[in-house]
Amino acid sequence: MIALFEIGFVLLAVIGTYLPWTWWKGGAAFSVNLYDLAEWVSLVPRVRFGEPPLVAPGVLRLVPALVAIMLGVSAASAQRRWLRWLLRALALLLCVGLLPPIEFLRGQLGDPNYRQQAVIAILSGLCVLALLFRSLKVVALLAALLALMCGVVGFTQSRDIFATLKTQILIGPGLVLTLTSLVFYSSVLIIRALLKRKPIHPRA
Repeated sequence: MIALFEIGFVLLAVIGTYLPWTWWKGGAAFSVNLYDLAEWVSLVPRVRFGEPPLVAPGVLRLVPALVAIMLGVSAASAQRRWLRWLLRALALLLCVGLLPPIEFLRGQLGDPNYRQQAVIAILSGLCVLALLFRSLKVVALLAALLALMCGVVGFTQSRDIFATLKTQILIGPGLVLTLTSLVFYSSVLIIRALLKRKPIHPRA
């Protein structure tokens, strides 16, 4: 039962990344999901050419990358073989979704934004592939906690960046769903670890 909760919460976190992370009173222009928010922020000159550059977009893009790693670990908890491989395939698709557009390979290899996307996508994909051979719950827990931190920091930085552009963005349902799922996912992993360590006393 705990395994089902584990998989369920990480899938909710995946769904949350595709729902609007921001809400803008002026309409749908800045009511965007996690991926679009990272792209919007990367277009701001002081972010793209800052020292270091592209911090806020990178932090945001780490969230789905870490969620993919969590999904790769949690796939081992599925009892049915087809479900395990389906979840692993989904984890790899999340990594593929982080890749830059095809223009990256058509003469724009020097674009720092595209390079960042490629590095995060490739590294997260390699981690998911490595987890096919070994499931490490401690890796999943660390990934969940880091994703939670990146989500909070990334949104906060994005909000401050938009504030300098005289645009106020508010918290969207996708952000709430993703962060809440990460909290519950981490709790499930901690509970599983505690239950495994709990001594079993033989009955008299």
